[in-house]
Amino acid sequence: MRCALALSFACSSGCYERHGAREVLLDCDGFPPTCAMQREGPCGPWSLVDPICDASGLAACPSGATALDDPPDGEGATCLPMHREGGPMRRLGELLAGVEGEDGTCVWLGQDGEVVTSTGTGYGLSHPAAATRPSVRGCPGGEWVGGAFPRSALDEAPGARTSVLDAVRFEGRDLVAVRRYVWDREAPWPGLRSFGTAFATWDARDGALPIAPPTFAPHEETGDALALLDGRLLALSCGPSAEILHFDCALARLGDARDPSDRAAWRFQRGAGWVGARAEADTILTSGPERSTLRFVEGIGWVHLYVPGFGDTVMIRTSARPGSGWSAPRSLARCALPDDDPDAFCGSPVLRVERMDPRRPDLLVVTYSIASLAEDRDARRSAAPEAYWPRMMRARAR
Repeated sequence: MRCALALSFACSSGCYERHGAREVLLDCDGFPPTCAMQREGPCGPWSLVDPICDASGLAACPSGATALDDPPDGEGATCLPMHREGGPMRRLGELLAGVEGEDGTCVWLGQDGEVVTSTGTGYGLSHPAAATRPSVRGCPGGEWVGGAFPRSALDEAPGARTSVLDAVRFEGRDLVAVRRYVWDREAPWPGLRSFGTAFATWDARDGALPIAPPTFAPHEETGDALALLDGRLLALSCGPSAEILHFDCALARLGDARDPSDRAAWRFQRGAGWVGARAEADTILTSGPERSTLRFVEGIGWVHLYVPGFGDTVMIRTSARPGSGWSAPRSLARCALPDDDPDAFCGSPVLRVERMDPRRPDLLVVTYSIASLAEDRDARRSAAPEAYWPRMMRARAR
């Protein structure tokens, strides 16, 4: 756009957009602008809105909307979000759920980072957080919470580890599901034992995620993925499956009490009804370990994304309803793994609806993490941190 139009039509000689070698007047009859708006906050999806026309026929996007001047990014584009040469974050393990920042940003909660300062000294971060600006174009490259000296959004207790699972905007706040672990030498690889899942509320003012006590015990952990349906909170509850490296998931629903930390307020789907015991619930789908994505996408329906344990492919299934009718899983896209590491795998797929172009609702924007089973994996990550940096990709939901 050659003229900035926000609250009023400010172009005395008209507003123009360049199409090839021509300059075309943006009017309501010939070439109106394509306008989009986020109605659910900076971490919510974009939707197309009609431009506003004045008496002379000139067009502009309404207040709060953005003009999509450029063509959509194409399928297959992959990048390293928040990666910057010379930036403070030298190594990053994961970029997970998004929560609202105070300044109109969508803050991506991360895990396992390493910071290098301008003096060459470094320190580790359990939960770095990246403040990204909502956009449907390009690769996110915002600021870390803490600026030039990134800090953790969560303070771990000695011997403990908290794994961020998913987040959703619920009752005017960002609700974050987490799994609580303790280090245990007797536990299976990687030496962590879960003691349940919990729900915490993101503090946008302080850029912090307070620790909450577990709501669900290990045998009924709930919160692997979160979603909303008609204002009601839904969650996946996934446990061991007969199929190796997969997990059987039930659908949980929060009752009228509206307090997710109240275990008694949760019910699990069984047939056409709901029961209080996780052991009596139906399995509605299978998933990968630790976390997955459950979201409604306009034009597609309900979408579930996951990666099988130690896998190399993001899988997708779809349904018209979250509790039944799921399609068979199929490949969405292969992960971009290091060529020289046969033991590398991917996981933790997150659907970034705030990065999806509403002109291409079939083109999903997904981030995922990269790890390795190699005995020298720490040395590999230290030598080539970019090879194991989280990726963001655009892939078509076929």
